[in-house]
Amino acid sequence: MASTSDIKPWLRADPTSYIITHANVVDVVNGTIKENQYVLVHNGKIHSVTASRPNPTPPKYEIV
Repeated sequence: MASTSDIKPWLRADPTSYIITHANVVDVVNGTIKENQYVLVHNGKIHSVTASRPNPTPPKYEIV
């Protein structure tokens, strides 16, 4: 049976995207910790990890 969101797609919530700031990321290959990183998460998956804040900030990303 079709759900309400399948019948009325305008009722779906916008995909949630985040920029996680000041994160410590474990590099399991090198056995090190990268401190103070910015992690971009889009649709529940890590999109990128960078040492500097993305400029400009991608649209619809919430900074946490």
